[in-house]
Amino acid sequence: MNYLKKHRIILLMMLISSCGGAGHIQFYNFIVSKSDAKSELNKVINLNGYSAPLHWNQYEQGKNKEDIFIYFKSGPRELYVVAFADYSDNPAYKDRTVRALIGAFDGKLWHFASDLSWSEQSRIEERFEKEILNKVKVSYTKE
Repeated sequence: MNYLKKHRIILLMMLISSCGGAGHIQFYNFIVSKSDAKSELNKVINLNGYSAPLHWNQYEQGKNKEDIFIYFKSGPRELYVVAFADYSDNPAYKDRTVRALIGAFDGKLWHFASDLSWSEQSRIEERFEKEILNKVKVSYTKE
C-alpha cells in the first residue's frame, strides 16, 4: 500500500510540473487570421499607451519578430511577451490563431510559468485579459 501511495504522489507531481513545462502562462485562441490578431493587439497596445519605453526595450527577449511586448506602467510595472503558437500543420487551426502569454519581466528578471506561483500566474492572466484582451475587437477563447 505504501508503495502505491509513493507512486501516485510521484505521478501527480510529474503531471503538475509538466503542465507548465511548455513555459507559457496561458494560450488564447483568436477566431481570426494571424495578421488580424497581430494587428488588433498592436492597435490596443499603441492606442492605450502599452508600448515599452526605450530603456525597457533592451529587455525584450523574443525569439521571433512577431512576438508582441506589452508594457504596464502602473504598479506593478511589468513587460509581458506574447508569441504566436504555431499550429499551421493542424487543419483544425486553419481559421484561428493561437497566441501564448509567455512571460513577464519585472524590471530585473523574466518570469515564466515554471517560475511563478499559481496566484502570480492568475494575476498576470487577469491583468492581460482586463487591460488588453477586453479591448480587442476580435473574439478569443482560453485554451
